[in-house]
Amino acid sequence: VSETYGKQEGTAYNGHFEIKQAFESVVHSLEFSHRLHQATHPYAKRMAAENRAVAFLAIQKIMAMRSIERQHLVYLRDTLSQHLAQWPQDADGWIADRACGLHFYEMVRDGELLSVLPEEEIKALTESKELELTIKAINRNLNQDELFYLTEMRHTIEACQKPYHLRINLLLHQSDRLIALGDTSKYPTLAAKYLIKDQFQHQALQAQDLSRNLAWVAALSLALDESLDESSLPLNPLNGKSLEVSVEVNRIVINNVVPRGSSKQIIVPRIAAK
Repeated sequence: VSETYGKQEGTAYNGHFEIKQAFESVVHSLEFSHRLHQATHPYAKRMAAENRAVAFLAIQKIMAMRSIERQHLVYLRDTLSQHLAQWPQDADGWIADRACGLHFYEMVRDGELLSVLPEEEIKALTESKELELTIKAINRNLNQDELFYLTEMRHTIEACQKPYHLRINLLLHQSDRLIALGDTSKYPTLAAKYLIKDQFQHQALQAQDLSRNLAWVAALSLALDESLDESSLPLNPLNGKSLEVSVEVNRIVINNVVPRGSSKQIIVPRIAAK
């Protein structure tokens, strides 16, 4: 993968390779990300989203190459459309993550807490002479901790039935519930610190990944088909609003695909069929 992206960056950003090599590199990256995205675990999906984001940056550079041809746009549109058609349900990853969480709790019950905690945390607790007290507190509250975790995961899985922009408030309620428990004896240390702490970030990343894919397919489709109706384009899953499309004489521009970063804007040249 590193070799692929190294070649990709050299190709697209520095322009030292032929477009054929650049195109093959980014397509390979997209296919790799697509397969990784099929894995039913949030961390695999996160890696897929991050890899695909880099691929899209390279593709944007390729779009500016003088030797870009219509066939390249067609191939990219068809590839990404196929990926969207096979896009897995968000809930699948969290169902798998819940199974991993249950295994985590059983390991703690079997006295394996130290084998599942990060080494740096064990070291810090040992140096502060709080390790023994932390272990006792976790074991004393283990059932309540697991109950909190399972309840939150049920909320998360159920929320996945809605588009991301309608889930945000539901996800924020999780933070409110953790704050309410505060420093009480019922605070779910394991759930809060190790099992659900990155959940909001994961969901946002997955939604941005979907937004990029939808926007690229829309931009490529509009660039290839002058008769395509903009009203038929998908909504941005991040905000539930129409994609911000600008149809210009020689190019298609879509703005605010994601909230920030280099992939916020997509520009695709309009190349007429010969």
